[in-house]
This record gives sequence, structure tokens and C-alpha cells, in this order.
Amino acid sequence: MESSRNPKERFRQGLSLAAIMVLIVMVARLPLGRAALDLTWRLGPEARASEYLVRVAAFLGGDDAKLSFSVGRAHHQAGRLSEAETFYRKALKLDPHVGGAHYQLARIYFSGEGDLASALAEINAELALHPLYLRSYYVRGLIHAYAGRLQEAEEDFKKLLGSPLLNAPNGWGAYVDLAWVHLRQERYQDALELMGEASRRFPSNVWIENALGQSYVGLERYPEARDAFQNAVMLANNLTEEEWLMAYPAHQRRDASEGIQQIKKGMKFNLSLAEEKLGEGQ
Repeated sequence: MESSRNPKERFRQGLSLAAIMVLIVMVARLPLGRAALDLTWRLGPEARASEYLVRVAAFLGGDDAKLSFSVGRAHHQAGRLSEAETFYRKALKLDPHVGGAHYQLARIYFSGEGDLASALAEINAELALHPLYLRSYYVRGLIHAYAGRLQEAEEDFKKLLGSPLLNAPNGWGAYVDLAWVHLRQERYQDALELMGEASRRFPSNVWIENALGQSYVGLERYPEARDAFQNAVMLANNLTEEEWLMAYPAHQRRDASEGIQQIKKGMKFNLSLAEEKLGEGQ
């Protein structure tokens, strides 16, 4: 009994997360593995990768915190939030200090369920364990903003300004969400200056142009608002699924087409309001 378990145990313990997909070949040699691969091949590449990881993890066993967390991420990326939550909880039970589990649970409660209280509790737990993980401040800023705690949201978003996170392709999000807070505070000049900085760093961005337009509207500078919204409409018409998914990572690719259409409608609506204001001034 003991000798029959040792090879698998040593293999599982020595497996790095980067190499886990190599086991697909092993699983594919099994009848159930071939059936699983046949099934997942009909899915998109992202869903297939998630399914592979779940199947491989089941083959290896699930008594490792990092592996349980990875399975949770696979379910999460495939949109199976209940299963993801189960495996994140399992990871925390195996190792209460495992990095990222509370963070991902906060994302589920915030984006998936709209449970702001639970989301805040989870992100605070993550920050208590890993205070240097700056993305947690971004998520907490969003939670505070949606709950109407604008001052707390501003403080969290400002922690990201000047951080390496702004070097990421979606680093513009911190700028736009902080501007959104300023707009709700009726601090239109602050929002405008922030979006000016953002547009220099991230040119040709539909969300930045939209926030610029809203800042100009708040300042009653309608010609500039019209120009910004015109740019936003043009950029929205050329928005790709990849760009949309980068902006809304909690969503699935199947949501992208409808999401892009909503952005197009929103930008056209904002442009029509600016043009209406211009007409009133004539």
C-alpha cells in the first residue's frame, strides 16, 4: 500500500503550477481522459484550459492549498462561481495564509453577487495577510465607491497612482475609477486634470475619452465635451473583444459582444446630450 502511493505522492508534491498542463497527455491516455478532452474541445480555448486543470487536479488529488486555489481559479475563469468559491474556501482551510484566496472571493461577492458587505470583509482579510498586494486596494476602492463611501474609495485608488500596476495594459482603470469618484463628488476640475494625465499615458482609450467628456460637461465646457464624446464613439466602434475583456476581467468572452454594444450605445447617448447642450446655447 505505502509503496504504491509514494510515486504519485512524490510526483504531485514536486509538480509546479507552470508544468501542470503537461499532465493532459497522461490524462488523455485514459478512457475518461479522452472523453473529457473530446468534450472540452468543443469549448473555447479559455474554457478548455480551465477544464483541463480541473480534470488534472482531480486526478492528482486535492489536499494541497495551492492546487485547490488553482482549481478555484479555473472554475472562476470559466464562470462557475459556486465551484470557484468552494475551492477557494478549501484552499484557505488547508492554508489560512494562502495568497489570493480572499482576494478572489471578494471579486466573486462584488462582481458576481453584488454582496458588498461580504466582499469588503474578504478584501480586508486579504489586505491583513498580504498588505503589499496593491490590486486589493483597487478592489476595495470599487467596493467603497459602489457603497457610496467616496472618501474611502478615493484613498484606496490613490494608493495605485505611481505604482507599477499602472504600467499594465489595463492600468488606466485606476485613473478612470478615481475620476468617477471625483465626478460623483462634483470635483470636475480634479477629474479633468486626472483624465488629462491618463490620456497622455494611455492614448486612444474609449473609457478615458468618456470620462474626459463627462468632466467637460460638469464644467459646462460643451464643445470640448462633444469632441471627447466623438472620440469615444469612434473608439467604441473599433473596440475589440480582447480590449473589453481586459477592462472587465470578471466577465466571460460570451458576454463581450453584448458588452461592446452597450458601450457603443452609451457613448452615442453621451454625445447626443453634449450636442443637445450645445444647441441650447445657440
